[in-house]
Amino acid sequence: MISSVRAWTSRVRSLVSWLLVALMAFETSPYLFAGNGQCELPNISVSKLQAEWQKKVKQLPERDREDASSLPLWFRIYLRTQLPGLSVGGEQQYPSGSIALLDWLVKTKCVSKGDLDTRLAQLQDEIAASKKGPSLSEYPPNWNVPIKAGSRLEIVAKQLQEQAELLPANDLQDRSPLPIWFRVYLRKVFPDLPKSGSYQYPRTANRILQELLDHPDNVQLSDTPKQ
Repeated sequence: MISSVRAWTSRVRSLVSWLLVALMAFETSPYLFAGNGQCELPNISVSKLQAEWQKKVKQLPERDREDASSLPLWFRIYLRTQLPGLSVGGEQQYPSGSIALLDWLVKTKCVSKGDLDTRLAQLQDEIAASKKGPSLSEYPPNWNVPIKAGSRLEIVAKQLQEQAELLPANDLQDRSPLPIWFRVYLRKVFPDLPKSGSYQYPRTANRILQELLDHPDNVQLSDTPKQ
């Protein structure tokens, strides 16, 4: 009898301890939503939103984990369905305004669809802006190189210069003194070049450029340079 009472007491203590731990975790998590999820229509219940998208976190791309932001998984899959064009890999895949949107949801709990759509549109604008290449005026003029006048290379270089929008947003993180047109040329020839960081262009870039300058009438836009 005594052993049964002791066993029962031990189970009760374990249950109480578990409940205390669960309660502390709930209270300390900034992104858990309390309440019964009831909102006056047409408002959107944030707790229901969380419950709905929590079921779909397995749909996140495999490389989503590379993003080190503190966004919870349910919110990540929600953003991916609402914001076309998000990156599927890299250290920063979500717009910087995502945290502010999540904090707003946490505080509001019941949100109007109009307000939510407006904030999502702002994030979409941020994504679009991040995909735009840098302004040509940001490239130092001394990175330009003289090209033989009237040569085939002069024509090709002008064509490539007009396609500068192909350069990634973080192209200037690589400070190699390469002219704009030549950067576009390399990205056409080597489409898998990195799009951010200090080392985006091959080590042989200067030699490739010099070959083009030395033989300006032999170049073709589709040429693949020898490495």
